[in-house]
Amino acid sequence: MDLKLDNKRVLMTGATGGIGREICKAFLMENAKIFNFYRERNKMESLVSWLNDQGISTDKLHGCSVNLSDQDSVEDGFKKMMSEFGGIDIYVNVVGKAVESPFLLGNSDDWEKAQEINLKPAVLLSRLVIKPMMLARSGSIVFISSIVAWRFVRGDVPYATAKAALNRFAETLAFEVGQKGIRVNLVCPGMIDTKMAESIKQKHSDFLEYHSALGRIGKPKEIAPAVLFLASDATSSYMTGQKIVVDGGVSL
Repeated sequence: MDLKLDNKRVLMTGATGGIGREICKAFLMENAKIFNFYRERNKMESLVSWLNDQGISTDKLHGCSVNLSDQDSVEDGFKKMMSEFGGIDIYVNVVGKAVESPFLLGNSDDWEKAQEINLKPAVLLSRLVIKPMMLARSGSIVFISSIVAWRFVRGDVPYATAKAALNRFAETLAFEVGQKGIRVNLVCPGMIDTKMAESIKQKHSDFLEYHSALGRIGKPKEIAPAVLFLASDATSSYMTGQKIVVDGGVSL
């Protein structure tokens, strides 16, 4: 099926990570234009090399360094994106990080860190992307969340709380901007085989595989189709405020 993403202007965060690069690859294969906000230039260069090694053209991959926790930096990055692309059709927020901290042993820094990484960038950027989307009366926003938002792992209280807040933010935002032509949805992965999940895999791999209906941990490339499905008006024009769970049946 034609997703009709040709030359769509996509703003991404977190495209250099395990899940993010597969989403980036999938968009480029659909001939979309991507502007990625990254923190470290060497990781962006690594992403370009990884894509080129697979025969994927990176001519339509752009980006700049942005501190996603700093409002001024985010605004400057967005201005660069709008200057280069002249508009925005899709915003995909992938950036996030697990913060393992048992509630009774943690401190306020753990909570602030979880919010800074997993919630604040989504809020800051949503304020910016919605304005041009409203003018165009068209736009799609997709947040990468997690099943820990409702099915948490012991010791993940700050992370689970931040992801639950992200889910509620997306749902209420969808209701607020829906009549302005903007759709807002979520993809909630379970345990995915990425570098971020290595410590959790070491502790809980057997448990997670046992409780997965498919009997295994997911692969990063298995998240990308759900994101593109929600991003495209050709496949999900009547979907907003929804979440697609991609967890191999762990949350059944």
